[in-house]
Amino acid sequence: MKSLNLLVAVVVTGWVALPVGAENVSQVRQLLSSKACTNCDLRGADLRGAKLPNANLQGADLTRANLRGADLTGADLSGTDLRQTDLRGANLSYAKLDDADLRGANLEGANLRGTDLERRNSGQFGGSSTLKSIPAGR
Repeated sequence: MKSLNLLVAVVVTGWVALPVGAENVSQVRQLLSSKACTNCDLRGADLRGAKLPNANLQGADLTRANLRGADLTGADLSGTDLRQTDLRGANLSYAKLDDADLRGANLEGANLRGTDLERRNSGQFGGSSTLKSIPAGR
């Protein structure tokens, strides 16, 4: 009976947890198969543990995406919107992050070795190649 009540509640409220909007599914598939998706709308995409070394994501919108544990080694993330993105434990080593917006991103345990973040902020972050998070600011 509890399962039926939950199903009714989901149907009535229209609440269903989807990794991305239906219009973005093709872009997620494109990214996973070709490792390229420039200027794609990947907001809220569930890409946990995705294997995306050397991926080209220039200009993509990954706001609130889940990239926890993803392999983005050497990926081109130039100009990407990574606000409030979960990057915990992600491998971003040698990724290009020029003009990427990381406000509010969770980088706890992320590998940032060889990135411009590591070079620019080594004093601010104590020379560590991992960060906890970047303040959201205003």
